[in-house]
Amino acid sequence: MGQPSRLGLLGRAGVLCCTAGALVLGFLCFQLFGSDLLQANAQQRLRQAIEPGLPRVVRTLGRPVPAPATKSPPGGTPLGTIAIPAIGVDQVFLQGTGEAQLQLGPGHYPSTPLPGQRGDAAIAGHRTTWGHPFNRLDQLRLGQAIIVTTPQGRFTFRVQWIAVVAPTDLAIITHTTGASLTLTTCNPKYSAATRLVVHAALAGVGVPTVHELQTLRRISLPTTLAIVPSSAGGWLAGLWGTMALSVLAALFIGVARRRWVALALLPLFGCCFLMCSYWLSGLLPQSF
Repeated sequence: MGQPSRLGLLGRAGVLCCTAGALVLGFLCFQLFGSDLLQANAQQRLRQAIEPGLPRVVRTLGRPVPAPATKSPPGGTPLGTIAIPAIGVDQVFLQGTGEAQLQLGPGHYPSTPLPGQRGDAAIAGHRTTWGHPFNRLDQLRLGQAIIVTTPQGRFTFRVQWIAVVAPTDLAIITHTTGASLTLTTCNPKYSAATRLVVHAALAGVGVPTVHELQTLRRISLPTTLAIVPSSAGGWLAGLWGTMALSVLAALFIGVARRRWVALALLPLFGCCFLMCSYWLSGLLPQSF
């Protein structure tokens, strides 16, 4: 009697270990693949919201004159688009570099001027999760173009230097009398040990034509995007996690007694696990 009982305990322990491993693997899959799908959907909605207010027809200025300074917008505001043709980047970027903003797209450092304005504008982006917009930033070469479009115009920057610095190194934000752009992301991939920095200088400016400027002024851009504060992530992750574990326990009971109960609970477990993974990912140590 003792031997079968011991085997039964070992079998249950094995099932629990396999289940725990499957949950960890599922969370990793969400981080690497599921988050990309959510970010792509968010980018589509952001682009539909902001594109009507961006200039399409521009006239090129004879020299790269910085745009006038404007009031800093609130966090979560979609500001424009950033395109890097050499590495296939074309994303809407937002105000703020918190995890809530970076899950939607590249984020602008609020303490820096807006791209195209006088000073060094800085934008951060994920490298391995949530659409990984800056995944191939290390492949940029000197002189290659970074094109930023905002309601003020289309600004072309040329890469001047690329460096790897410590995460606490704030000297990467340069003080300049002209206009420049600094991009940052985590380095190496799948780690936040250091920061990869790309610095570019303003090389060309295209401003809206008089007719288009009059049209753009009649368009009301979204002033902010609804973002749930990150402080809510803890209890929401706990709530969905508790529900997922409760459904999982019910699944084991269902498998042992009635298989149709397990089949009915599987979709509910998947939904709870997905929501738990979403909110839990926002609690992880922030990395770009």
